[in-house]
Amino acid sequence: MIFASIFCTPNSALNTPLPTMRPIFLLISTIILQGCYAPYVKPPVENRAYVELPTAQFITYMENGETCSDTKKFDTQTSPFASTDKTLIVPSGKRVAVTIGFLGRSKGCSVMLSFELPKDGRYRIKDSWNDNYCYVSLVKIKNGVEVDASDARVKQVKFVGLSNTCTVIHSPVNSSIKQDPQ
Repeated sequence: MIFASIFCTPNSALNTPLPTMRPIFLLISTIILQGCYAPYVKPPVENRAYVELPTAQFITYMENGETCSDTKKFDTQTSPFASTDKTLIVPSGKRVAVTIGFLGRSKGCSVMLSFELPKDGRYRIKDSWNDNYCYVSLVKIKNGVEVDASDARVKQVKFVGLSNTCTVIHSPVNSSIKQDPQ
């Protein structure tokens, strides 16, 4: 499994609403900015990989996973949350990036991952909490069973600088990632 996490400090420890407000701000920003992006288009059938999503509050999809750019907006027909299986269809053999935001334990969390999936690959993003850390893991689905996803070439990334390009935080396979609060 590939693990990514972001440390979320309880409000009482910081005496500030920042950890609670951050996911709300991200959600509102995502909704507002969605109007500025080109529409998401599913890749051709012969060039697809599939990612089942957790029960997330929001997802941002970027077609360029190297620089975390070329963000696409979903509509009611293309949203992965509109389908019963909550599956995001991505181009195979191409690095893409997603930001996934979810709530848990009265806190919000968002994790940005960049990955390149093989053709017809089926994967699942799972979220969980352990103490004050939220975790996102990417597992491969093979014959209905979760197995190691090392062929997915996953990197945890974050935005840096004014140009909003992304940089790798951590990329080795089968590693647990902890990030200081922001």
